[in-house]
Amino acid sequence: MISSIGSIEHGDRVASFGDGEVGSITRILYDELTGIQQRKIPDERGWTVTVE
Repeated sequence: MISSIGSIEHGDRVASFGDGEVGSITRILYDELTGIQQRKIPDERGWTVTVE
């Protein structure tokens, strides 16, 4: 799972990131990972296993 993060809260402190939109690197990582999971692109690292 790849997900963008808008902010992190700890107690009364908040650290905000970006503008609330999915960033270009997050989009690339998401597309690559889901492409491998759905077998739309080759799994060159052997990350997927077929369960029978």
